[in-house]
Amino acid sequence: MSIQYVAFDVETPNRLNNRISSIGISLILDDGSVQTKGYLVNPECDFDTFNISLTGITPTLVENAPLFTAVWAEIEPLLINHTVVAHNATFDLCVLQKTLSAYNITTPRLHYLCTLKIVRGELPQMDNYKLSTLSSYFGIQLKHHDAGSDSEACACILKQFIEAGVNIDSYASIFEGYSFSQTKSGSYGHRALCDNTVALNELNTLVKAISCDGILAKEEIDFLIRWMTQNASLKGNYPYDRIFSKLAEVLEDGVITPQEHDELLHLFQTADNPVEENACACKGLDLSGKNICLSGEFDYGSKDMVSAILIEKGASVQQAVTRKTNVLIVGGQGSSAWSSGNYGSKIKKALELQAKGIDVIIIRESDFFDTIGV
Repeated sequence: MSIQYVAFDVETPNRLNNRISSIGISLILDDGSVQTKGYLVNPECDFDTFNISLTGITPTLVENAPLFTAVWAEIEPLLINHTVVAHNATFDLCVLQKTLSAYNITTPRLHYLCTLKIVRGELPQMDNYKLSTLSSYFGIQLKHHDAGSDSEACACILKQFIEAGVNIDSYASIFEGYSFSQTKSGSYGHRALCDNTVALNELNTLVKAISCDGILAKEEIDFLIRWMTQNASLKGNYPYDRIFSKLAEVLEDGVITPQEHDELLHLFQTADNPVEENACACKGLDLSGKNICLSGEFDYGSKDMVSAILIEKGASVQQAVTRKTNVLIVGGQGSSAWSSGNYGSKIKKALELQAKGIDVIIIRESDFFDTIGV
């Protein structure tokens, strides 16, 4: 029998999500059977009370468990030679990358499927896409937050769609590492990050982990509030202010209504990709006399080429976003230098100015060229 897919799940010891305390591997074989193995891992780091209560894994339980490097030597061939399957794969692969980086191991190129995306695409009528909800829906036994049980449930969910004739290949993706992954030395490339940027990236990872299953549990919200209170020095930064103010608004009466829940969930799920949420199509944009700044790399060509078009149309090109900036154009290729992965300091500054009531338009490169007819 040969392996068709490898389902993968991780549990983490603390809110940083840069170490692994447990790994689940479930092999989907060509005869339709599933073989599962769970690994306890000594993460060589501190545990948070929240993670202990969530997973049941304590420092004592893993003190004699193998280190990640030993487990990786066993599972790496499975992951690199087969399609990896995970529920909310972004989270599990992000944790894997950070853990590999901590041990100075290069992140491999992986082909993967995300069952969360598949279910959202094929069953849009579901109230939520939490693994426990889907397991109940499909009649799958689950001990949630047990990595082996979670990976097996993920494998069984994928099998449901394969047997139903769904074109699974249409959901296939390739993982080559996220640009926001922090190295062991605490740098991105050769550029050291300031403490605020590291903390803001941690916040983005935290809200993504909390919101990944489509449900905001009370203990998760309480944990987030404690974290934000402990990191109050981030006040004045995006997305800290936006999240903190929304939490304060929602919790003012002590009750989270379904509508408020959905608004919070949407904010958490989009906080790390603000361009998608805040970009303006801005049809008929008049560039004459406007102060314009450029961020990222452009499909059109170099920034000098884009600047030449702007100057020709009467705009002034700025090197940095300031209170005088009217428009920020974001290049279609993004940038490997962006410290927060999906956005960098110029986008962050524009969002912070918007929060203060200053009218700074953020526009994608594609929309910009559409509106000027180039």
